[in-house]
Amino acid sequence: MATIDGRPALYGISLKQLEDLNAARGRDAISKLEEYGGVTELCRKLYTSPTEGLPGTEKDIAHRRDTFGSNHIPPKPPKTFLSLVWEALQDMTLIILQIAALISLVLSFYKPPKTEVGNIDEEGDHGWIEGVAILVSVIVVVIVTAFNDYTKERQFRGLQSRIEGEQKFTVIRGGESTQIPVREIVVGDICQVKYGDLLQADGIIIQSNDLKVDESSLTGESDHVKKGEGSDVLMLSGTHVMEGSGRMVVTAVGILSQAGIIFRLLGATVDQHEEEAKKRKKEAKKQAKKRKDKDVEEGIVANSHTPLPTTDGMNNVGHEANGGKDTTKEEERVSHGNKEKSVLQAKLTKLAIQIGYAGSAIALLTVIILIVRFCIQTFLIEGKPWDPYYSNHFVKFLIIGVTVLVVAVPEGLPLAVTLSLAYSVKKMMKDNNLVRHLDACETMGNATAICSDKTGTLTTNRMTVVQSYVCGDYYKTSPVPHSAPAQIVDLIVDGISINSAYTTLVMLSDKPGELPKQIGNKTECSLLGFVLEMKRSYQEVRDKHPEETFHKVYTFNSTRKSMSTVIRLESGGYRVYTKGASEMVMKRCSFTYGQGGKLEPFPIAMQDRLVKNIIEPMASEGLRTICLAYRDFVPGKAEINQVRIDSEPNWDDENFIVDNMTCLCIVGIEDPVRPEVPEAIRMCQRAGITVRMVTGDNINTARSIAMKCGIVTKDQDCLILEGKDFNKAVRDQNGEVQQDLLDKVWPRLKVLARSSPTDKYTLVKGIIDSKLTDNREVVAVTGDGTNDGPALKKADVGFAMVSFNVFCLLIVRTYLPESGRWPIISFSENILRFPKCHLSNGLAFNSTLTVIFIGSQFYFSDKDVEEGIVANSHTPLPTTDGMNNVGHEANGGKDTTKEEERVSHGNKEKSVLQAKLTKLAIQIGYAGSAIALLTVIILIVRFCIQTFLIEGKPWDPYYSNHFVKFLIIGVTVLVVAVPEGLPLAVTLSLAYSVKKMMKDNNLVRHLDACETMGNATAICSDKTGTLTTNRMTVVQSYVCGDYYKTSPVPHSAPAQIVDLIVDGISINSAYTTLVMLSDKPGELPKQIGNKTECSLLGFVLEMKRSYQEVRDKHPEETFHKVYTFNSTRKSMSTVIRLESGGYRVYTKGASEMVMKRCSFTYGQGGKLEPFPIAMQDRLVKNIIEPMASEGLRTICLAYRDFVPGKAEINQVRIDSEPNWDDENFIVDNMTCLCIVGIEDPVRPEVPEAIRMCQRAGITVRMVTGDNINTARSIAMKCGIVTKDQDCLILEGKDFNKAVRDQNGEVQQDLLDKVWPRLKVLARSSPTDKYTLVKGIIDSKLTDNREVVAVTGDGTNDGPALKKADVGFAMGIAGTDVAKEASDIILTDDNFTSIVKAVMWGRNVYDSIAKFLQFQLTVNVVAVVVAFVGACFIQDSPLKAVQMLWVNLIMDTLASLALSTEMPTADLLTRKPYGRTKPLISRTMMKNILGQAVYQMTIIFCLLFLGEHLLRIDSGRGADIHDPPSQHFTVIFNTFVMMTLFNEINARKIHGQRNVFEGIFSNMIFYGIWIITFVSQILIIQYGGLAFATTPLTLEQWGWCVFFGFGTLVWGQLVTTIPTKKLPKVLSYGRGHPTDVVALQNLVEDKFDGDGSDKKRTAGQILWIRGLTRLQTQIRVVNAFRSGGDSAYLELAAQKNPAVAAHFLRQASKRLPSQSSIEYADADPLPEILPSRSHTETAV
Repeated sequence: MATIDGRPALYGISLKQLEDLNAARGRDAISKLEEYGGVTELCRKLYTSPTEGLPGTEKDIAHRRDTFGSNHIPPKPPKTFLSLVWEALQDMTLIILQIAALISLVLSFYKPPKTEVGNIDEEGDHGWIEGVAILVSVIVVVIVTAFNDYTKERQFRGLQSRIEGEQKFTVIRGGESTQIPVREIVVGDICQVKYGDLLQADGIIIQSNDLKVDESSLTGESDHVKKGEGSDVLMLSGTHVMEGSGRMVVTAVGILSQAGIIFRLLGATVDQHEEEAKKRKKEAKKQAKKRKDKDVEEGIVANSHTPLPTTDGMNNVGHEANGGKDTTKEEERVSHGNKEKSVLQAKLTKLAIQIGYAGSAIALLTVIILIVRFCIQTFLIEGKPWDPYYSNHFVKFLIIGVTVLVVAVPEGLPLAVTLSLAYSVKKMMKDNNLVRHLDACETMGNATAICSDKTGTLTTNRMTVVQSYVCGDYYKTSPVPHSAPAQIVDLIVDGISINSAYTTLVMLSDKPGELPKQIGNKTECSLLGFVLEMKRSYQEVRDKHPEETFHKVYTFNSTRKSMSTVIRLESGGYRVYTKGASEMVMKRCSFTYGQGGKLEPFPIAMQDRLVKNIIEPMASEGLRTICLAYRDFVPGKAEINQVRIDSEPNWDDENFIVDNMTCLCIVGIEDPVRPEVPEAIRMCQRAGITVRMVTGDNINTARSIAMKCGIVTKDQDCLILEGKDFNKAVRDQNGEVQQDLLDKVWPRLKVLARSSPTDKYTLVKGIIDSKLTDNREVVAVTGDGTNDGPALKKADVGFAMVSFNVFCLLIVRTYLPESGRWPIISFSENILRFPKCHLSNGLAFNSTLTVIFIGSQFYFSDKDVEEGIVANSHTPLPTTDGMNNVGHEANGGKDTTKEEERVSHGNKEKSVLQAKLTKLAIQIGYAGSAIALLTVIILIVRFCIQTFLIEGKPWDPYYSNHFVKFLIIGVTVLVVAVPEGLPLAVTLSLAYSVKKMMKDNNLVRHLDACETMGNATAICSDKTGTLTTNRMTVVQSYVCGDYYKTSPVPHSAPAQIVDLIVDGISINSAYTTLVMLSDKPGELPKQIGNKTECSLLGFVLEMKRSYQEVRDKHPEETFHKVYTFNSTRKSMSTVIRLESGGYRVYTKGASEMVMKRCSFTYGQGGKLEPFPIAMQDRLVKNIIEPMASEGLRTICLAYRDFVPGKAEINQVRIDSEPNWDDENFIVDNMTCLCIVGIEDPVRPEVPEAIRMCQRAGITVRMVTGDNINTARSIAMKCGIVTKDQDCLILEGKDFNKAVRDQNGEVQQDLLDKVWPRLKVLARSSPTDKYTLVKGIIDSKLTDNREVVAVTGDGTNDGPALKKADVGFAMGIAGTDVAKEASDIILTDDNFTSIVKAVMWGRNVYDSIAKFLQFQLTVNVVAVVVAFVGACFIQDSPLKAVQMLWVNLIMDTLASLALSTEMPTADLLTRKPYGRTKPLISRTMMKNILGQAVYQMTIIFCLLFLGEHLLRIDSGRGADIHDPPSQHFTVIFNTFVMMTLFNEINARKIHGQRNVFEGIFSNMIFYGIWIITFVSQILIIQYGGLAFATTPLTLEQWGWCVFFGFGTLVWGQLVTTIPTKKLPKVLSYGRGHPTDVVALQNLVEDKFDGDGSDKKRTAGQILWIRGLTRLQTQIRVVNAFRSGGDSAYLELAAQKNPAVAAHFLRQASKRLPSQSSIEYADADPLPEILPSRSHTETAV
């Protein structure tokens, strides 16, 4: 047998078995694991040790990677160079320029026959040069830009691979804990997981310490899932660890993990896997040849069950276990990912190509015939010699040929298709089909198969209870149990009323005869209707039991398939009501009520009879069956069906709570078939369309509904299968889908019941891929659930229901544009009452949503799509940021979030600069477009009057050259008017700042967070690690009644007490926390892990003890129970077994919290004493408060023993094992060991940094979990508060009292009385932090809204980080969740880095202002000159090619030069700009207008008097084909020189006189300035006809430079004008940025989800899209931005690889790639995964 490092090469478990294990959930997963012998046996089968891990040898790791796959999800391939070129060519203005240049080029060769030959030679020799020059300029820019994009993308991909290799995760290998790159994790690795981790692979729990995981990103269920050996053993990649710690064995990695499966199904790894499959096939062939003569080298035998992962998410059909052969056809794999065109699209494409060929052939034949005939007639028959004049005839023939081609091609066809589709789509809207993509309409016309859901699609989704089974009686005709005892009816009524969503209502209609209105979940509505039918009121029950009185709620999820609610009984004790799928709930019942309400046992045999006699008959009639049950927990004497309790049950043990219940009744719920559906299905069948039902209901219900609908008939030969039978039929013995097996099933399959989303996807894919018919089946699919996404995407047309899951919508918004497929959304009338609902990030993976309207209010609730499942009714409203509403309190369950906030969510404000620039760009665009149009009109009118009226000349085709020239001039004016360099300047400035900020320890995740930080007015900062060093040290202690102030070592304490302290610290700390002594003498020990625990371990070392010896004696796996730290308990406890028998609990935590749980302490000499409250109060006053006043964090250590037999006074005697889930009992009546004071020194640089913030107008607040005395002391040391300052320092509880009303709801008016004076918030919870941040942001106290920055490091800081304008996460101490929610990551966790971010942010604002001052001067002058030239000399003094030089090159370089100025300390001496301060100040406007006046004066003098001043020929009135003149060359050169020297003036925007200050500190600026100057010399002297220039003499150059230098002198004169004397109207951009919304509505050319009637005209769309002129600039921006990202990511990788890797990982997970310039040309899509509205770097 082949071996690997001495172990067998063949594993004890196959990949297929691991996949089955990973696919199981909940109890099924535990059962599946037990089949393999449990987790220990699983580890043995994988040849790994639960404690020692893998050996870690290269051979072993390589073999595992070959067998089970690597932990890498390959990205989609980059765009090709040609595709980037094509994208760059799509800009509208570029297209206009190209067309105009081509026309000009063609016409330059065409000469009318009547013109004399000599004149033509004279005028036309050089007419082509201008057109060619424009074309060459455009082509060069496009190619350079595309090449730039291409190279940056390649650089980034290389960097991505390198940084991903540096991303670390903790595993155990060779018995040691070590961090390895995530990509190196393999199946069999033992991973250590802890609070805040983002899981990187799937695994099975080995050991859990109170482990809770947030799986909402995968399941949509917001409840944290408790993980443990007996509850839920599966750990899934992509989920977050929210509490606790533990170890898991890795069972799936990469594309086979849960995250990888989703990526595969969504096609995110398509092309990579096609290539992989090809490579593997080639390698397999090579290996097969080698293996003929020799065995596998080193004895490695591949796992025979490894399936090749395919691009569509299913294993390769043909990969057989017996040989590993891949029988999938290569051409099929190649074609994957490139969906076919629609039928009409394909036919039209083919027709267009054929007509094109025919037209081209005829056109070519026409030209040949004309040329041949002309040549024969002229040169052979007439015998004339060749003359250049005859070239006109050839041009004419060419034009005729082009005309024939134009006529031949049916150019109206695309218009006809589009109009037809658009008209159909508009009309389909009235038929309740909202079409998201035009060709989906036509594709649906060719559908051959429809796979439809049942509920709400084929049925009315108006549920009604029509049958019931109560107390042994089956009520078939009427469900009302008229003979049931009253007490049983009461229990049913209470169970339904309480255990349903309180937002679910049945409202009686005011109109007689009209059915009641059902609001909310339809299944619950049917149950409430059942209550009303029994003449009872559910509202009375709800009023008696309001939601806030509920003790516990077990929400619905796909595992439990039921929902339970716990209430308190008036007589004492508790009652649990449960409802859910009948089969599931009945299994948990041990009792039921028989005839007359008699309580009876409910054995399995009786349950089986009930299924056969009641449930199956109901199901056969198409009814959904729901079972209602209850259970009582009572003190004292209990009935047989009740549970006696002496203390509160452990509510976390759901398996115990919801068990041995008493069945109340079973109801049959009818969802009637829509009356119009049977006829509609018959119409489909007559039209050749096969309708199939795919549902989650049981097979009897599905069969009944299918027969009622007409999908199947009584005697029809068809298949009706359940999901499990379907899978057996279509999968081979290895569980792999085989197309040949599918082809035997799908043609006859009409109903698929009890199906999973995977079954649905398999069926759809199988029908589409089938080769049974000549014409491929065209499949339409309906879906409304999260997991329906793959099937919707795979289908030719996907229909999403109105109560759709946002994930489905995001799939079609994000992925489908690439394949050209968008679904149709079906909706009903009430959807039109939606507010404008752009579904936002936070909802993306959370739940299926239904909007419920009650009057003017609307609410969200979950919608159920599976049989017998009732949705969780107590889930708080999900908000758009992915978190539960903060206002939904446990004590009230009330949602305090205002309606308008809910409506407006998802439309976060733009940053200050972003909003102002958007407004400015739009307004300048309007002005520039108007001037350009006016210029063209004036030129045309003047030319026509002069030529045809005054001179009386007839029309000649030659004059068309003039009109083309006028059009080019108009485009030139538009080009000049629009500040196209502005977006580039913005992004260059941001990218440059971000790159430099990396050196200042700021890793920016969102570009505009940098600029936003420059306008920050408030910073809410953590204390630990941000204001302090986060190097904790125990400096004081209180042990056995002695206070050790100078040295914490308790030298007089008894040895046994010291032993307890040492053991308590060593055991009750994370074993990954270490203090490692330095090898270098005098250097401090290295602290690894939690800093507070490090300080305690250092305390142990100071006592000359070894914590490692204690840990070796008590390894982690021997721990009996761990209560991990969280923000509620604020402590941590660990339970160990005592050698003498019994257990010991060690606890440590916040001193006030732990002391309250202590009843004993040790006094002088180690004497055990009671610890009453009075003594605790004295200790607080005399020990804890003095420590806290010195800025020390106080920690209390305590313990408690549980012993068998005789117990001491401070011990607990036990006869059996305690209930460890009852934490309140376990961690109580403890014995206090000691209190320690831990110092975390204030960073020496922080006080000065805070003073700088205060001088800059920024208020710094401290928000900390420490007690108020410690917080006050640190705040005073930092300078946040001063001794006599009138400010507030509050604890969290006092803060809440101050800002909440009597109902516990946060009130903004109360908050506004607190936050302006609040400087320190101590003992605060994450909710308090969020409330404070939100309150400051929402406040209307000031004209300028506060711009708030927040720091955070914990998972629970996520809400505040996301709410803040800028969120700072700690790079060292921060969790993955905090980093994901943040905008900037502090790689050194230092507050001074935040101050540097402020400085850089303000520098960005100033850099943009500098560029605007420079750019607008250029624009004003150029537009006026072009306009005046058009009016007075019928020409523009500045040619189109010259404008391309000015705009494409010089402005680009200028933006780079002015955007890379380094920040100065002066930036922090002024207040923030604020949102209403004008973007262009009076000083800037003074400089712009002053310089414009100077430059226009010079240019107009040169234009009209230049020939006299410089003694040269005039260039005015030159003919269209005349060579360039020195006159106009001087004007162009002077304009560029003045612009160049004004660039130096533009460096100062606040009226400074010394414009040269710091110029040589910016090498980029003077380097670019010199390069531009030299380039201008080359253009003038050697540009010639291409640039419409002629060489100048030295004297003429002297005048040009003199006029340019004059701008510096003139600038000093302009500066002398007092700014304060100027009217405020000269400032531009004043007013609130919300004014931008109306203007920007024109910019946003996108689908309105609310069905708005507002339409954009084509003119508006083109008008606004012309704002940024050449979108080439945007491509350059993206390319540079990528380069900037690459550069600073490299820095990040060097400084803090973990932070850089996190940044890259999160950025690369973003699905859409969005332009960096939202300011001018944005069409933003909703973002996936938690994110902000900030513009994301395109990583």
